[in-house]
Amino acid sequence: MKWLVALTLGLSLSACGSVSQVITTEKLTVVEPDRSLYNCPNISRYPKPETLTDAEVARLLLSMERSNSECRRNMKAIQTFIEQAKQRTN
Repeated sequence: MKWLVALTLGLSLSACGSVSQVITTEKLTVVEPDRSLYNCPNISRYPKPETLTDAEVARLLLSMERSNSECRRNMKAIQTFIEQAKQRTN
């Protein structure tokens, strides 16, 4: 009886030792663009519409266009940065 228990225990332990496991890992890398690229300026104060002159409208439109252009450049730079980071990690 003892030899049957020993044989069963021995066979069950040897079966566990013969199974090999394959463990795979992935390395995740977080790439962040420079914080200065997130700058999208906005106009904090608008002139009063009741007393708005043509010159003020022109200055306001010019200021809005400059802010929009800077924001567009920054977003394009972030997009380029991310695309380059993807190419480097692949």
